[in-house]
Amino acid sequence: MKKVWLTILCMLLVMSLVACGEKKRSSKATDDVIQSSNREESNSQMNENSSQKEENAENVTKDSEEQTTEDDDLDDYMGDSGLEDEWDGGDSYLDDYPDYDYVEKNTTSRPTQTTQRPSTQQQTTQQQTTQQQTTQQQTTVIYKEPIELKNGVLYINSDDAWEIFNHNYYKFFKCIIAEGVTTIKDEAFYQCTNLEEVVIPKSMKIIGNNAFEECKKLKKAVLPEGVTTIGDSAFRDCYELADFTIPKSATTIGKYAFANCYKLSGKIVLGNVTKIDELTFGGCKGITEIVLPNTLTEIGEGAFAYCIALTQMVVPDSVKIIGDSAFEDCRSMTKIVLPKKVTSMGERVFCSCDDLKELQLPEGMTEVTSGDLYYCYNLTKLVIPKTVKNFSLQYCGDKTFEVILAEGITAIPADAFYQGEVTKVVIPSTVATIESKAFYRCEKLQEVIISEGVTKIEENAFYLCKSLKEVVIPSTVKTICNEAFSECYGINKLVLSQGIKEIGDYAFYKCNNIKELTIPKGVDYIGFAAFSECISLNKLIVSENVKTIGEGAFCACVSLEEIKFSKGINKIGLAAFACCNKLKSIEISDGTTTIDAGAFAFCDNLEKVIIPNSVSTIGNDIFKDSEKAVIYGKAGSYAETYATQYNYKFVPIS
Repeated sequence: MKKVWLTILCMLLVMSLVACGEKKRSSKATDDVIQSSNREESNSQMNENSSQKEENAENVTKDSEEQTTEDDDLDDYMGDSGLEDEWDGGDSYLDDYPDYDYVEKNTTSRPTQTTQRPSTQQQTTQQQTTQQQTTQQQTTVIYKEPIELKNGVLYINSDDAWEIFNHNYYKFFKCIIAEGVTTIKDEAFYQCTNLEEVVIPKSMKIIGNNAFEECKKLKKAVLPEGVTTIGDSAFRDCYELADFTIPKSATTIGKYAFANCYKLSGKIVLGNVTKIDELTFGGCKGITEIVLPNTLTEIGEGAFAYCIALTQMVVPDSVKIIGDSAFEDCRSMTKIVLPKKVTSMGERVFCSCDDLKELQLPEGMTEVTSGDLYYCYNLTKLVIPKTVKNFSLQYCGDKTFEVILAEGITAIPADAFYQGEVTKVVIPSTVATIESKAFYRCEKLQEVIISEGVTKIEENAFYLCKSLKEVVIPSTVKTICNEAFSECYGINKLVLSQGIKEIGDYAFYKCNNIKELTIPKGVDYIGFAAFSECISLNKLIVSENVKTIGEGAFCACVSLEEIKFSKGINKIGLAAFACCNKLKSIEISDGTTTIDAGAFAFCDNLEKVIIPNSVSTIGNDIFKDSEKAVIYGKAGSYAETYATQYNYKFVPIS
């Protein structure tokens, strides 16, 4: 019995053990399935990450290859241009700007791997995030830096470029500025000595001060319509700049903007500028014509100076101010039309305009300075407006020219034409005074017309105008001052009108070609040596009421044969007619009171002198060495007494 229960117990134990083993095996299988599932999910995640890494690696490799190609091209350019030593050797042209927030191209973040099984919600969120990242990558625009340098070409892509741009770090021969850029900053390309061409977009508005100054190889820079401002010295000393257009939209052009742009040539048409500033086009040797707009009001100092090929110009009536040396040394200019009226014109405006032939100065000018027309060697005609109060045209030409002075001028200033080359002058009736040395030594002056209205001709006004042929002094002239026409050797006709009161000392001294002369009535005084050595004078008429014939007034008029005195002469001065060798007879008019010493001395052929009763004073030796002289007069007169006293032959007349 015991055996039976033992057998049953053993069977139960075996069955229990079998059941337990099956349970363990079932649990283990379940665990294996779960682990297998986890491994498959983990492997899938790892494969995705691996794929993402491979894609990123491909992008990085592609960028690296592109950068390597660019660097290789840049190295080739630098080797060709000889600039390799000047390149800093950095991986990026922005290395010199450590503060610049540089953004790399196509940057992506790597997902964090996890070994934990995500929940269903986490899986959904992760899938959405992955989709968003994929969509974002597909729509991202590749970042474009403000400045790029490729193969020796500099690209300016935005106005922000100027904040980091420093021309000293860039070695390039061409610059392309992108659309959208509106300004080129001050000194942007200053002394970029290898720059040959710049492409400027239609969006450009402002070219800054000194922007391209001393870009000595720059040949081409076309400014588009839309540019409004060209700054000071913007293209100064761009010696090779030839392909260039100034847009009509430009309203401001700064001083020195194109100074010394030697190869700018042909015709320049300016837009709606209001002022051409100091030396804006100074030294532009190739420009032949410049068209100025009606908006222009001022031409600055030296604006067109040394434009040696400039041949002609029309300055619009809108211009009111013309500065110093505005057209100085425009050697080829033959014609310039100035506005009808200006308010100010500076000095040396037309100095050294060698080929300028005619010039009509505008009204509004108050002064023409001594240097305005220096070395205008070919000037033939000059018109001076009535508004001019003071002018001086000394040394203003080498060839002869005519001067027309407008009605309204009130005086010919002192030294106005001093040693000038003027050939003909018409002096208007509004002129009251021809001042001292106004035409001093104008040796080519042939004709002067003095209008009624002039009252005074001052000292040396026409001294040594030796080509002057004919002089008519109008009745309005009251005074002819000392040496006014002295040594005008060529005068062959002199007309003195009634109204003159005084003829000064040496006024017509050595006017060698005057043959006949009438002193009009009313002259108060004929000065010392006024007509002395007029060696061709052979006939003299002294009209009524000429009060005094001064000392030596007609001394050495060696051809004088006939003198006719009218009534009213008070005094014949010392040596007044001395050395008049051809003089044979003299009749002194009644009313004369005084004959000074030597009045007729050395008159070798003088034979007859009639002295009236009115003479009460006779000086010593009035006939010194005039051995043939005989005195005629009334018996008992002072003339007889004098003849007796000095042993002259006396013949009484009734």
